[in-house]
Amino acid sequence: MADLPSLLASCHLQCLPHTPSAQAGAKALAALYQTLLKSSVSKVVYRLVDQDRRCIGFASGTLDRYTTQRGVLRQLPPGLLLSLLLRNLLQPTHLLAQWRWRHCIPQAGSGYILTIGTDPTFIGDKKIAGRMLLAELEAFFRERDCQQVWVDTESSNRRAIDFYLKNLYTIVREDHGHALLSKILV
Repeated sequence: MADLPSLLASCHLQCLPHTPSAQAGAKALAALYQTLLKSSVSKVVYRLVDQDRRCIGFASGTLDRYTTQRGVLRQLPPGLLLSLLLRNLLQPTHLLAQWRWRHCIPQAGSGYILTIGTDPTFIGDKKIAGRMLLAELEAFFRERDCQQVWVDTESSNRRAIDFYLKNLYTIVREDHGHALLSKILV
């Protein structure tokens, strides 16, 4: 089996090929997942199809979004960092939305979902796989005394927004073509 960061990078490319991080390439994603896997404030979960070890879904979250983002950026080799930064500059709306939300999201007592993706070619029930991944992240946040969890997605991604709404998230804000959602953890 390939090393875990490379496997997760491959899964990310397969499930979410149009994200800026995916467009930065497999090496940038592998470095990103290597950093997340080593971090004590982050969690990465995934599901594999047993026979062929193909990834059918993955998710990642963090207790400290800003520290995690800085840590990931510091771990990337200069060429990959430049590629990722250029991709984000070409699609600045997410960065603008995050800047607008910086005061909405509490620094402590909250979890942040970085990404959830399921393989669009998977024959099984993607909704169940997505709910299982989400439940694992929420359990990670609860175990660390988080009272709230946050996630953002593009406003045009109705599939993702509907998924979160069905899982008791509410839309808190919409800015620059992105939606910020939140859920109180009980």
